[in-house]
Amino acid sequence: MSEDINHRFPRGKVTSEQERCLQKNNMFLADNIECTDIVTLLYSRLILDDNDKQKILGTDGQRLPRKEQSLRLLDVITMRSPAGFEAFLKALDDTGHLAAAGRIRQTLHNLSEELVGRPREYDHSTYVKQITSTSSDSESVEDDARGRETFKQEVFGLCDRVDKIEKHLDVLSYRMTQIDGGQKEEVSRLRQKLSEASNEIKKLRRENENLNCLVAEKSEQLRQASDKIEALEKQLKVMENDNTNLLNRVVEQSQELQRMRLQAQQAREQITDLQSEVDKQNQQQSLHKRELDSLRKRSEAENKKVAELQEFKKKNEQVMQTVVRQFMSMQNEIQQLKDQRPVTDNATGGRQGKSAVSKLNHLEQGDNSVAGRCAVAKQQLFNFDRPSTKQGNKPKPQPFYKPRK
Repeated sequence: MSEDINHRFPRGKVTSEQERCLQKNNMFLADNIECTDIVTLLYSRLILDDNDKQKILGTDGQRLPRKEQSLRLLDVITMRSPAGFEAFLKALDDTGHLAAAGRIRQTLHNLSEELVGRPREYDHSTYVKQITSTSSDSESVEDDARGRETFKQEVFGLCDRVDKIEKHLDVLSYRMTQIDGGQKEEVSRLRQKLSEASNEIKKLRRENENLNCLVAEKSEQLRQASDKIEALEKQLKVMENDNTNLLNRVVEQSQELQRMRLQAQQAREQITDLQSEVDKQNQQQSLHKRELDSLRKRSEAENKKVAELQEFKKKNEQVMQTVVRQFMSMQNEIQQLKDQRPVTDNATGGRQGKSAVSKLNHLEQGDNSVAGRCAVAKQQLFNFDRPSTKQGNKPKPQPFYKPRK
């Protein structure tokens, strides 16, 4: 997880000498410096940011006491790296706090002289810088931070113990150089104490080295955890981008689906309209088909009737021809009988004359019957040739002759 730090401002732990110098002069600085001018100058030089300024001086409506402001300033300076410490000294000079600046420099000089002649202790600023460069929101990282603070306190305690022992050794060494013959037992005892102190120093150094190794391991674990967290954050950002893209695609797909639903609804309405038109056309087609079948049946019936009428006409013509021939033959016979009828007297020819007259009358009656039959046939032919009327109401043929009674 990336640190929420403005990189224009120095961050990190001051050196152990600088931290001890501030601790020794803590109360003196709290009572003898004016924080407002110093904070303003450090703020203008980009050593402090807005949050630091508000933390030290307080809000505009609620200013903190002067001593508390000084203590908070010293706490902030310890977390501003060696460069921040030097900027703080320069700000003291520029704001007129010459006594405070001189006392701090003198304390640093004394601490540097105390370190001459012995190995330099482990610089915790590097470890603190590694720690402050890594932050995490997970619970494991917080546990490591708490453990790191515990180790730091232990290391500080060991350093204080080493300083005390070294001072005691210096005193003992001085006293050993001033001994006389009567102090041999005390010298031997002091040498024994010196040996024990040396052994204790070696032991403490070994413990310090072990603590340093443990701190290095914890730092490496923290670094690995930080790398994993950064990788997870990158993956999370990628997943968030993918999620955003997927949401956009879902919105587009939803709009496309809505448009397709509207088109499908319109298509269904069109299909319904077309289906209704097809049903109407099918109904009309069925009606036309029934009408066509009815017309076909009527046409077949008419054709059949016409064929029957033609057959009947043909038969009637044959009958009429036969009747006409009979009628002509009978007319000839009647004419012959009229021409051959003799004029008889009352005595001899009466009977023959009666027979001839009766035969002539018979022929005339036959002639009338033949003429009636001919008239009936002609009337039937005339009726058949006329267009048909309603079925069952055919007019009866009327003879054009008056039959003889």
